[in-house]
Amino acid sequence: TVVATLAEKIWQVSAKALTKKPLSNFKAWDYYLKGRAHYIKWNKSDNVKARTLFKKALELDPDLSMAYIWLAWTYYIEWRLWGFKPENLDKAEVWTNQAVALGENNSDMQFLLSRIAIAGARYQAALAHMERAIELNPNDAEIIANYGLLLIYVSRSEESIPLFKKAMRLNPHYRSGWDTFLGFGYYYTRRYNEAVEV
Repeated sequence: TVVATLAEKIWQVSAKALTKKPLSNFKAWDYYLKGRAHYIKWNKSDNVKARTLFKKALELDPDLSMAYIWLAWTYYIEWRLWGFKPENLDKAEVWTNQAVALGENNSDMQFLLSRIAIAGARYQAALAHMERAIELNPNDAEIIANYGLLLIYVSRSEESIPLFKKAMRLNPHYRSGWDTFLGFGYYYTRRYNEAVEV
């Protein structure tokens, strides 16, 4: 099921982080994991709950870089989905930079830095961060699909098409918007019949 897949992915991320750096506070890690569980529900109230939990995690362990990254994501998502308030985008960048300062460099962070750069129309920086995210996690369907969309933004639509197809193959439960992205790829390369079929 989708829920089982998400749970497994969170566990894999957790296990990887544990092997990378010993935890100084397991209660902080517990808050972090609970925050992730709220975040993936993709609604405003759970986003606020996630943010609170990430902050609690950081109060107990200021070196927990993953909590900074996902705290930053809560501000980015609020900016993107619920109002486009500039201060939320600024906070997303500030908290992400805290993780950078701690030496973190994972795909979630690079993906977020790319999205922030896109919001500021800094497309070359966005490409660099997105390409780094894929290097770090070459089978993340969400990152791959968003890389494809970014390529459309920078007039490289032909390259986007195989990326959307790969993302859909990696995640059979893909979001409906990905079909539209693929259609854009076909449309901007003048493959109109294939765009209509999508």
